[in-house]
Amino acid sequence: QTDLEKAYGSAASVVTVTSSTNGSESDSGEVAASVISTATSSYGALGSQFSANPLRITVASSASKMSSVVVKLAHTAPVEYTDGIASDLMVFNTTCLLEDSVSVHEYTCPVSNFVIAHNCTGLRGVMTSYCPVLTPSCAILDPSASTLTHNSTQCRVTAFDAMSTTCLCNVTSTSVTRRRLSSELADSGVLDVVSS
Repeated sequence: QTDLEKAYGSAASVVTVTSSTNGSESDSGEVAASVISTATSSYGALGSQFSANPLRITVASSASKMSSVVVKLAHTAPVEYTDGIASDLMVFNTTCLLEDSVSVHEYTCPVSNFVIAHNCTGLRGVMTSYCPVLTPSCAILDPSASTLTHNSTQCRVTAFDAMSTTCLCNVTSTSVTRRRLSSELADSGVLDVVSS
């Protein structure tokens, strides 16, 4: 936790790197990692989609090609995600009868307060609507293009609560000799990850 995070009472994001060779964990070899956190405000309009400050994670290893990175991203403010119980309450049905004249049925979604309106126009039928569900995602950030990729196979959500989102990500790192490891971070696997 940085001095600035302590001064503002905010939690720190946490990164754990596990290297593997041929799909198995490896004790041998060295791993070098670098983590840089950037404020959401530095991304302009794109930053408004972030629930945590983005992290740039760089990994280099002397023995392995793949590193699993567990990233616990501390949210910049609490986020009320939709849980399983709430999502069951987020489906609204209206049965319109033939003899009904024009009528409007409004439903307010829990959590988001989004209003759903069903308009019966004298035709018989059932209308079903679903409220927006807010769930976290571990997005891959491309800072140069100012884009987010939400459905990447590279990262997935493993846990979340109002204060943080935990992601499991794969980073392909370059293999370097021990002597050169610390100087090779610029040529290693790089991942920009953010919770949104």
